[in-house]
Amino acid sequence: MTTPGAFRSSSISFQSPASRSLTVAPSVPLPVVTTLAGGFKRLQATFDVAPAVYNRAVTLQYSDALKSMTVSGTVAYVAAAGALLAMPDLSTISGWPSSASISTSATGQWRFTMEGNTSPGSACGENRVAYSGGRTGTY
Repeated sequence: MTTPGAFRSSSISFQSPASRSLTVAPSVPLPVVTTLAGGFKRLQATFDVAPAVYNRAVTLQYSDALKSMTVSGTVAYVAAAGALLAMPDLSTISGWPSSASISTSATGQWRFTMEGNTSPGSACGENRVAYSGGRTGTY
């Protein structure tokens, strides 16, 4: 399902044909995306607690149409950080190619996603449901 600025999906894996029902993934909370100080465009997303089905990963990706930057973490890591996901300041690391980063004055689009599933291990497990949802916006 897609609405302006939001999307979500659910899928089920199975080998044995049978009647099944599938619940659509819940909406992802709308994050507050802000710009952080640094030598390149650094964004951070703060958000409400993730719905329980999103138990795997949280990702913030942003692009200026020429370059893209992504930061992600497990749901447990992000929850321990206070429901905050931020691009680290890589410009302080020796050897960081600053030409690969997005300019501090750039504008573009961001995409915030959450993912989860009903069981660990192989994506081909019988009746395993995978959930994905997200929000989009501009900076």
